[in-house]
Amino acid sequence: MEPDPSPKASTSSKSGIGIPFLLSFRSRNTASETGRSENESASSQSDMLSDIRGAIEQLLQPKLPVAEQRMRMQFLIECLMREPAELEPLLDPPIATPLVSSLIVLCSRLLRETFAYELRVLSCELLTSTLRYADVSTQSVSSEVWKESSSATGWQAVMPSRALSMLDRAMLYRLIVNLHRREDWILPKIFEEPSQAFHTLSRQLAALQVLTRDGRDILAFKGIFNVMTKWLRYSWGALLMFRRHEMSGMYTLSEHCTYTLFDMFTSICKFNASRLEKEHMKQYLICLCELVLNPRIPTLARSKHSRHPSSSSSSSEATTTVAAASLAATSNSSTAIATTTATTATATSSSSGYKYYGMEDVSTYFDTPSLYPIDGQPENERQTEKSGIYIGIQDSEFPFIKHEDITGFAKSLDSIICYTFVPPECLSECVHSLCRLIGLPIAQTEEQMLVSRLSLHSVDIQSDFRLVLNNLVCSHIVHLMFRHLYEILCTRRNGNRSVRVGALLFIHATMIWNVAQRMEQGGHVKTSPLISQALFESMIRGAISQSDDVLDLICLFLIEDYLPERQLCADASLFENVPVRVRQAPQPLCTLYDDAISTSWGILADLVPLMNRHLSRRRRGIKMMNMSSFVLHTLVGLLCSRLEQPLISLPIISNSFWGLAFLLPDHVLLSMIKANENQHIYLPSTPDWLDNLIQLCDTFYPKSGLDASGMHALMSRTSRLYAVKLVVDVYGFVQDLPLLRDPMIQHVVVPLASRAAQKETDIEIGVPIRRMVRHAMVTAVCTPTINGCKPFYDLLRCLVDNVFKANLTNAENLEKPQAMAQHSRQRSVGPHNVDDIRDARLRTTRATRSILDLITLFMQMAFGISDASTMAPELDTSTSEVQDRLRECSLAVFRELLRLIQANAPFSSVSEDSNSSSTRVPVSLRLMILRWILRLRADTQHRIYFQNHEEDFTKSLVQTLSRNEDPRDQQDRGRSGPHSSTLSHATSQPSVDETQESNAAPPEVPSSEFPEASWSSCIWQVSQIGVHGSRIAEHAEDNKSDTVPMLFPTSEYLEAMLNILQSESDWEVLSYIISHLPSQLNNKHLFCGVKATTKICELRDWLCPLLLENKPLPNLVLPGDLRRTDLTAVLYATLKVLMAYHCLFTRAQQDELVEAFAAGLSHSQTVAQPCVRALVVAGYELSKSFTRQLTNILVKLSTIMSSIQMSVHILELLAEVSSVQALYANFTEADYRRVFGIALQYIQFHESKAASDTREDLRSSPAKFALSQYVLLLAYNNISQWFMTLKLSERPKHASYITQGLMLANEGRESPSDQTIVCLDFLARFTYSNALPKPSRSILHRLLAQKNDVAPPSRGSTWLLGKGLISIRPLARSGTFEATVRRPSGTVAFVCRLENMVSDGRTAEERTADILAAALERWKSEGSINKPVIEAPNESESAEAAICMPDTPSDTALSKRTEDDRLQTSRMTDVEPIFMALQFSGYPDQSNETPPILLPDDPMTERLLRAMDLTPVYDFHKIGLLYVGYKQTTENEILSNTHGSMAYMLFLSRLGDLVPLLGQEDVYTGGLDRQSNEHGKYAYVWRDYSKQIVFHTSTLMPNHPEDPNRSHKKALIGNDWVHIVFNDSGLPYEFGTIPSQFNFVNIVISPHSTVREGVDYSVTDETYFHVTLQLRPGLPDFSPAGEGCLVSFATLPRFVRNLAMQSDIMSQIYLDTAESMVPFSNNRVTRLHLVERFRQQFMARNPEIFASASEKSGYDFTELLIK
Repeated sequence: MEPDPSPKASTSSKSGIGIPFLLSFRSRNTASETGRSENESASSQSDMLSDIRGAIEQLLQPKLPVAEQRMRMQFLIECLMREPAELEPLLDPPIATPLVSSLIVLCSRLLRETFAYELRVLSCELLTSTLRYADVSTQSVSSEVWKESSSATGWQAVMPSRALSMLDRAMLYRLIVNLHRREDWILPKIFEEPSQAFHTLSRQLAALQVLTRDGRDILAFKGIFNVMTKWLRYSWGALLMFRRHEMSGMYTLSEHCTYTLFDMFTSICKFNASRLEKEHMKQYLICLCELVLNPRIPTLARSKHSRHPSSSSSSSEATTTVAAASLAATSNSSTAIATTTATTATATSSSSGYKYYGMEDVSTYFDTPSLYPIDGQPENERQTEKSGIYIGIQDSEFPFIKHEDITGFAKSLDSIICYTFVPPECLSECVHSLCRLIGLPIAQTEEQMLVSRLSLHSVDIQSDFRLVLNNLVCSHIVHLMFRHLYEILCTRRNGNRSVRVGALLFIHATMIWNVAQRMEQGGHVKTSPLISQALFESMIRGAISQSDDVLDLICLFLIEDYLPERQLCADASLFENVPVRVRQAPQPLCTLYDDAISTSWGILADLVPLMNRHLSRRRRGIKMMNMSSFVLHTLVGLLCSRLEQPLISLPIISNSFWGLAFLLPDHVLLSMIKANENQHIYLPSTPDWLDNLIQLCDTFYPKSGLDASGMHALMSRTSRLYAVKLVVDVYGFVQDLPLLRDPMIQHVVVPLASRAAQKETDIEIGVPIRRMVRHAMVTAVCTPTINGCKPFYDLLRCLVDNVFKANLTNAENLEKPQAMAQHSRQRSVGPHNVDDIRDARLRTTRATRSILDLITLFMQMAFGISDASTMAPELDTSTSEVQDRLRECSLAVFRELLRLIQANAPFSSVSEDSNSSSTRVPVSLRLMILRWILRLRADTQHRIYFQNHEEDFTKSLVQTLSRNEDPRDQQDRGRSGPHSSTLSHATSQPSVDETQESNAAPPEVPSSEFPEASWSSCIWQVSQIGVHGSRIAEHAEDNKSDTVPMLFPTSEYLEAMLNILQSESDWEVLSYIISHLPSQLNNKHLFCGVKATTKICELRDWLCPLLLENKPLPNLVLPGDLRRTDLTAVLYATLKVLMAYHCLFTRAQQDELVEAFAAGLSHSQTVAQPCVRALVVAGYELSKSFTRQLTNILVKLSTIMSSIQMSVHILELLAEVSSVQALYANFTEADYRRVFGIALQYIQFHESKAASDTREDLRSSPAKFALSQYVLLLAYNNISQWFMTLKLSERPKHASYITQGLMLANEGRESPSDQTIVCLDFLARFTYSNALPKPSRSILHRLLAQKNDVAPPSRGSTWLLGKGLISIRPLARSGTFEATVRRPSGTVAFVCRLENMVSDGRTAEERTADILAAALERWKSEGSINKPVIEAPNESESAEAAICMPDTPSDTALSKRTEDDRLQTSRMTDVEPIFMALQFSGYPDQSNETPPILLPDDPMTERLLRAMDLTPVYDFHKIGLLYVGYKQTTENEILSNTHGSMAYMLFLSRLGDLVPLLGQEDVYTGGLDRQSNEHGKYAYVWRDYSKQIVFHTSTLMPNHPEDPNRSHKKALIGNDWVHIVFNDSGLPYEFGTIPSQFNFVNIVISPHSTVREGVDYSVTDETYFHVTLQLRPGLPDFSPAGEGCLVSFATLPRFVRNLAMQSDIMSQIYLDTAESMVPFSNNRVTRLHLVERFRQQFMARNPEIFASASEKSGYDFTELLIK
């Protein structure tokens, strides 16, 4: 239990001072105590004094426990520290004085070593509270009586504050100092238990403060300087240790002790200056300097608590690692003090005690305390070589400094300067420590914060250092101080940054103070500057030479304040959101010096080394970019500030700071260039003009980049453009002066081109550079004096290398080979770093420009095109030497381009010595070359040119490969023009997440940017016919002869394409080639060379087995959204084009070609459809091979049952085969049944009710419905066409099969369809005869029809029988009749005579003679016998005869008939007897037993017969035929043609028969005038048993002068649904060139090699033409021609005629049924409808006639009639 601290709980003690001692004070004021109040006051004093007495007595007991003693001492301290109001009973001096004396005696006892250490430390606090109590009680005294004796001390003292004598104070000082324990300040205790040492020190300092009256009275404390300097070293060192180790719990206590020591030193210097000696000041200054320069921080060696375990320690730190510096208390005034030489003296013994005062024997009670020296002097410290100032701790290891630290140091230093003096030998240390203290916060600040701090407030002269500065500059040592500052800044870089920074800031502050002082004094007083201008500039140069970023930045700030007032440049900022620095000086510092405004600009030239250093660091990629960049930022801002012009454009420095060009604003750079231009330093009139141009080029296009990636940020656009134009202008000045031009090309143009090609991305800037480069390259080619062609090849190598560098990205270099085979959208997204993406895009952009330059160079040299510039080279190609050089160099360019498109590593075929990283070119760049090179063509004279448009054939292939893509992707690619697709160069600016190789894609260069030449090359041919008709090899290396020019190596090009096809792994490249190469192969003249034809064969040899065996491409992985069948379909397109080269192949190879197409029929519709189209062409071009495969083809076609999009092509193929007799000459019955089965299969699919649930919705769109009707009509037409190819004897056996199939198709229907009925009627007509559908009046009819003396006979009677009408009428001759049978499939007329008539007596010969004589007389009177009969030439007639035909037909033409015509005539006259029975039967109506119904002779019957006769039994087609002459594009030009080329005339002669129009009645003319030859005299027609075609040929129609717009031609041709356009213009024919609302289809025929210079080209049967089908929007794809095909001239007319007929049928169906969705009705169906409609109307009016109609019978007339 804790004892009661009150006095009542304790017993009296007789030893020491007890109650009698205290009571003696009470008797002094009892005489004055009167009254009740006085008694109460005395009672209160007695109680409090009694408590204090009890506590004192208990503390003096020797055996009292420590806890009891601590409790009693806390009680006393609390009593004494009460508020003055609470202490009022004890404030009377008579009571306070003895109480204070008693407590002081108590403290002196407790401070001895006989008491516990914690009690001794606590006694310091008791002493502090006692003395403060004494001061409070003294201040309460007001009586003059007490004031009289206030000067007494000791026992005679009346005032409590005077209770201590000087000796007492000295004794207590020593007792307090002796509390220091060495072990508390050494490691590890100072680190583990720091509170013990600082709690002790804080109580010691509090006691010393009250003893010395806050440093005002130190007379009794002789050795206090030693004590306090030691304490300050230890306290400061421990404080820094706490901050280093972030021991924040000790910050408050340690800082309190340290700041208390600073305050006491300040007070000592201020109030005791007269008593301080020089040694004291040296000691104190050395201590202050050590705190900053070499603080003694206890260091834990390899301690786990250390924040910098790996940092090296200084020698002083190594010393303090063992033990902290300790404190030595000594009274000897001669104690040695550390000096600048770091020498120390051994302290004298401090055991003399009170001998200092000579009073050691005064009392045995107060014995002398034993004082022990507790610390030695510091060891000798090493010095630096020059300055002699040792700095023990580096800035990076120095703990952070607070503002309070600096304030304490500043106050202390100011007190020394202001009240005492600075010893000269300490000035160097003072300057270094002051500079370090100023610069240390700057040196320790992080770069980001430091930049902000310095820019906002580089130097603060309003802080506590203002007083220091003011006193320093006014002292006698100021110039010596500047000398030390000069040495710090201008000597070799050593020591720490903080000292140099502080020195420069001090100079800055000094000059600002100097300016401020001058302003305060007024303008009439001129104060001399403290620092001369020369010294100032020397210090600036010295500071810059230190190579310190912080110093550089401060120097720039100082120079900013030094220079005259300027206007800041807002654009000169490297960083955003950087506050504008405010000038620190009230006015420019240069105003301190006379005439400095005019001479101050010279200091800017000293900044060149600073610029070079920081630019060098930036180039090397040193990791000081923040500070270094801000230095450059400040430098740029300084140089860009302006008076009248930017400082950087001043003449003295305008040519010095080009290194900063990439950081300067555009207008500043422009001013620099113009300033130099005004001095004419770039013109040849200046001796070093070439060097200046080189420097200008190096500035804007440096040799190496600035950043680590090798990229260089180009200058601002305007200045760069001005510089480039300046160089280009100078080149333009010297381009005609070889002595000046040649060195400029070698030293300026070539380096500029090589760098700009790598860096420049601006099109407007790049255009003049590249134009100049191309001029230089072509000039080097045409001028052999320029070091041969070396500049050309150097620049060529540069351009090519620039393309290869586009692939130098980490993502691609790390890419695995197998990943390269994947589609770009399946690869990894690539680098995520935005800088890497920007770098890749820049490289790709530069590579894009390089490729464009390569292409332009080739075009310039090969075609002689020039840029739109005044520096266009004039190519003189008249000499063979120049032509050879142009060929050689242009071939080098072309081969480099071929090498680039083959750079598809790891499958690349580039040379092995190439760098592995350069064997791959980005896909986008290869696509760019392909977009140009795949437009290569050759004209009919084998000269190369480049096509400037994309063909429809190519577009269809592109669509095939892109139809499965995401619609959003197609929409994005659609913005890029016709080439945009997966196949074409879709260079979308990739996002970060989608970055890949094609993400390094550049903005797409449209095809319009490629140089165009409207003419063919005059130096390049792909083939040449020799003297003996042999072709000269086109390979360049095979043509070294002087007489034979070098030929263009298309074989190398084809080999490159074949290599890519065989090895390519990228889908973008491969798809582009396979979709564009077929169009190029259509140009046969391009590949007619000997070696090129060999490559064509190699292409076929690779492609056929690939498709036959259905192999995948070896290295390609298809994208996920593409089907393999799409790729196969496009490959078949290439194989289809190769059919045009069949003359190069053997018979076996041709058979394999057709076999490959037949194999494609087994694939899906995507593949089978182009195969069917190709087989149509193969039937014309490869008829023998096609015939061998026809049976196999039919078998496969019979197994195909697909959509209508596929059905239409299958049926068209069958229709085309039926038109060529040689193809089916060897057909068997099974083959015919397959053909009929295929047609019936599609009829069943469309007509059958059972198939309605499985087939697609045919009414989903107008186009689909129209196509379905076309397919159905094709199926029926195929039956009729193939049926007519049968011999008459073979038809009955197939008629039964067809009939059964038709009935099966109509199963489930109430009645057969109209088309079925018409087909059955057709079979009934042609199974047993070849009778024409329409009768022609014979001579017998004419003889019997009329008789001169007999009136015209009656119309006869008509019977309705089944689906036909039978009309029988008598003729003029007695007993003769005409029977006319009108059926849906045609009309049959019979002329007969009844032989049962009664004879008139004349013989048969006499009656015949009378008939003939009357007929001749009648014809002669009518004049019809005088009309000549004109026949058109047949296809077998020579073309020359057709072309040279006169206006009136020749006699040969009137009588000529070929053997085929006679055979055909005899064949058509075959008739079986059963034919007549069928015609007079009701077939195909099932009411066979129903008797015919006699129709009344009324207008209704007459209208029916007239409608039947006016409805044609033929299918009529009118086709417009146009000729487009060379370069014709307008409607008027085309319609004005009256003749065409030789090829056109030959084509017309084979297209049809030429018939006269005047009086023409036998053929359909389609609206051509037959009365007055308004539309010409002749027309071309073609007809067979069921169809007639008339061609509205524009060249056969005359041009009327009164009709300049050719409206009479357009009235006919414009109304035709189909136009055949023979295009010899050399340009694409656009749909709508002849505007018309009725034009649905254009069939465009063009030479496979575009006509370039006229139409005078020869034509043979082996000449190929390109046939293209142009469809009106909305019209479905139906034609076998597709988007185009190559057809030889031998088969061209027949192919085009069939195509035109099919197109006309499709157009008619689309026009009639697309919108109404009503089934199509041709002429035969219309005739059927007339009969059925009449029957229904007749039945409605006469129902009784049909009441007895029999039941329906069978449809098979072969079974019915034979039985």
